[in-house]
Amino acid sequence: MRSGVVLARYTRRVAFAGLCVLPILAASAMAQELRIGMKAAIDSADPHLLFTPNRNVELHVYEPLLVQDAQMQPTPGLAQSWRATGPTSWELTLRTDAVFSDGTPFTADDAVFSIRRAQTIEGVRTYRAYLKDIEAVEAAGPHTVLLRTREPNAQLPFNLTTIGMVTARAAQGATSEDFNGGRAAIGTGPYRWGKWTQGQEVVLERNPGYRGAAEPWSRVIFRFIPNDSARVAAMLSGDVDVIDAVPASLHGRVAENPKTKLLTATSVFMLYVALDRRGASPFVTGPDGTPLARNPLNDHRVRHAMDHALNRTGIAERAMENGAVPASQFMPAGFDGHDPGLQPAAYNPAMARRLLAEAGYDKGFGLTLHCMNDRFAGGAQTCQTVAQMFTAVGIRTKVDVMPAAVFFRRARGTNGE
Repeated sequence: MRSGVVLARYTRRVAFAGLCVLPILAASAMAQELRIGMKAAIDSADPHLLFTPNRNVELHVYEPLLVQDAQMQPTPGLAQSWRATGPTSWELTLRTDAVFSDGTPFTADDAVFSIRRAQTIEGVRTYRAYLKDIEAVEAAGPHTVLLRTREPNAQLPFNLTTIGMVTARAAQGATSEDFNGGRAAIGTGPYRWGKWTQGQEVVLERNPGYRGAAEPWSRVIFRFIPNDSARVAAMLSGDVDVIDAVPASLHGRVAENPKTKLLTATSVFMLYVALDRRGASPFVTGPDGTPLARNPLNDHRVRHAMDHALNRTGIAERAMENGAVPASQFMPAGFDGHDPGLQPAAYNPAMARRLLAEAGYDKGFGLTLHCMNDRFAGGAQTCQTVAQMFTAVGIRTKVDVMPAAVFFRRARGTNGE
């Protein structure tokens, strides 16, 4: 959810459970094809363009130097070890047995090329921010990479988990269309890129040259089914074998079916209100809809009022039907950066109204929330609920719901809005 189109962090958020449904397969069956129903469609095969649905598919094809464990800690990937050799210098030792799906070996030159490409690629969403501190990268042998940062950066190993490695031979000068069509979509992972039918499905084929044990499925098909009911129905009818983002309202249908299993966990993903902090915003108006010369979102009392206007427990239990948990910060318990002493703000509408009056907005103001309707289970419902809570304390809130592709395009101002 966004108020306006400028992204900023908000200190209180709502986190949602990540959900998946798995079929109960016969133990003796080594299925040749696995069909996965995904809520969100991918929009690129280029691993250096940022979008989580893309990454969920691409990690089976392109491997990063370091990979994340269940708590998002960096662990060995294509780099089997790494160490800081000085305040701003790092050395990575690469695996010697990694081979691209076209048969060429993975070397330090490919790692250097991949990092440099990810630093300079153009696009609406990229990983450049994760690599901005890297001042120099070079190969010091076929399996050694040296990195130098502009200043000490303990987060570098975490940041390197974001970048998929590509082959310099095939990706040199390649466009996103070359990746989407498969010509440049060459990685070292257990699967290789097969075919992408935009808006419908992606087909991955097992990589026979992968260094590890062979995957149990020779082909994996990711089908994009944004409608929650249709996605669950597809799984229950056997049209797909696995689905993600099961809405809480449909848990019962899945759990009661003897042929399916429902798995739930608290996800690192969350819905949060990102504030448009520009001096004046077209999405923040006076109570009568007229423009304001001064943006009320820049007043800390207004932000605290919005904080107290949110009933996070109510959102989790009612809007999300117990399919979510309240969140007070970006990182959940058990992850680096989590502060157990930081708790969600108390739901207190009276205090919210008092803070608005102290800030000079006793009559409130107008606000527009922009939200996605095809990205997260319950996203649109939660956006509507948040709008009602803001309106209840005097912030008259409208909701503009749209597909993720439109949302991100507008957020970057690429269509003039």
